Amino acid sequence: MKRQNLSINGSAESNARVSAYMRNIDSSEWIGNPRLSIITGKSSGPSRTNDFKLSASQIIKNPYGE
Repeated sequence: MKRQNLSINGSAESNARVSAYMRNIDSSEWIGNPRLSIITGKSSGPSRTNDFKLSASQIIKNPYGE
């Protein structure tokens, strides 16, 4: 995390899981604006994973509701 920007590196079972994760981030009250920078498929024996890098922004709420 740098200032209000988050960098997230992860691994998922499919591209659809990464998309769902990004939708969850986008609907969050605390984190938003997800941006996928890279996704690569990787086989490890019989299983396949998708490594990804994305960024998002922390949402800072005004404690006074303005």
